[in-house]
Amino acid sequence: MTEPTNAELAQQIAEVRQAIEEHSEVDQRAHEDAALSRADVLRKLDEQKASTDGLVEAWNALAGLVKVAKWIGRFAAWCGGIAAAVAAAWALIRMGRPNG
Repeated sequence: MTEPTNAELAQQIAEVRQAIEEHSEVDQRAHEDAALSRADVLRKLDEQKASTDGLVEAWNALAGLVKVAKWIGRFAAWCGGIAAAVAAAWALIRMGRPNG
């Protein structure tokens, strides 16, 4: 086996350097793409949040409406009980006690 000449060694070194530079460029592009992808994901998340803010507001308003409706329902039930008692008392006074 013969020893490689200086020219052959220089050629091999140049090929290795070129391969390293190409790999570095590919690696750099991959990092840039990853950074762009992350930025795109964050931008899309911000857009999604902005588009759902109105829905969240509406849901919270609906929850408040249900709470108020429950209060009104409780008050109406209480008023209905009082009205029934007043109507019964009025009927007893107006018609008298039944003979029985």
